[in-house]
Parts: sequence; structure tokens; C-alpha cells
Amino acid sequence: MRLCLPLDHVSKVLALMALQEVPSAPTHFIGLLNLGGNAVPVFDLARHLQRPVFPYRTETPVLLCGTPSRRCALIVEHVDGVKHVNDHQHRVDDVLRDGRAPFLTVFDDGGGLTFMLDIDALLAALLPG
Repeated sequence: MRLCLPLDHVSKVLALMALQEVPSAPTHFIGLLNLGGNAVPVFDLARHLQRPVFPYRTETPVLLCGTPSRRCALIVEHVDGVKHVNDHQHRVDDVLRDGRAPFLTVFDDGGGLTFMLDIDALLAALLPG
């Protein structure tokens, strides 16, 4: 499954590093990342979306992302880079905005369908309250 985030919601791509486990956390909550003295929650996006899991390696990418008021890190299998999405590429927005999936839209970037994550819906699910 190909996913993307609007670039203004991603601040860094880091390599996987040591995390502090949190007892009794959900399986998609992997732990806390110490980033400059701030604890950042780290989630496995595949597990959260009930997709097949993949083994972590030292080069596994972690996306530091969020909004001005909330921040988290997402473990992803790989990062394809930065691409521009034209408005004419957007498709089936109404189907995805049913309240059950954290997606804004889906589009074909020439390599297949890509789902754009809704950062607000994703953060509400990952960081309730």
C-alpha cells in the first residue's frame, strides 16, 4: 500500500534509533523517542492500519510529523522521496471521507494508486484526548 503525507506535516526523516518501551501500550505504539529532551510517541503505521508488518532494521525510516499542536513519529517501511501532486490527480475523495479511514484522497502518480493520509484524523486516532 502506497501512502503519502502533505510535506508541510513532515519535519524530518530519521533512521530508527533506540526507543523507550511503554508497558501495556497498544501494539502499534512502539515506544517513545527522546528528541532533544522531548518525548515523542512512535507508532508503526502498518500495524495501526492493519497492514502486513515488516521487520525493523537500523535504516528503517521514521517520519517526524504532526501539526503545530501535536507531534508524533511514524515508522514506515521505506520513503520514496518528495513528489508534487497536481489537483487533477485527485480521485474518489468522497469514498475515502466516510469517517472510517484516515485518508484525504487517493491519486495515481503514474506508479499506481497512492493514498494521502489525513494528519488530523491520524493524530486523533493515535493520540486521543
